[in-house]
Amino acid sequence: MILAFRHPGVRVWGVELQEPLATLAAENVCANEMSPQVTILRADLRDIDPDAFGVRWTGSFPTPPIVAGGPVGSIPSCNGRWPGMK
Repeated sequence: MILAFRHPGVRVWGVELQEPLATLAAENVCANEMSPQVTILRADLRDIDPDAFGVRWTGSFPTPPIVAGGPVGSIPSCNGRWPGMK
C-alpha cells in the first residue's frame, strides 16, 4: 500500500498465501481507500501467471516464509466483487 500511496499512477497486486493474512490485507486496503490501486490475491506467488492480468509485471517483493501447497484464490474487493469482474 505504501508503494501505491507514494506513486498514484501504479497498480499494485498483493499476494498472500495464508487466508487470514490475505483477508486482513484486503480489509486494510479498503480501510485506507486504496482499492482502486491495490488488489490482494490469496495465492502462492509461484503459481501466478503475470500474463493472465494483461499488465506488465515489473517486480515482485516476497517476504518469508513461503509455504508450499494450499488453494489459490482471491479476496473480494471493497464492493464485494472478485478482482477482474466487471
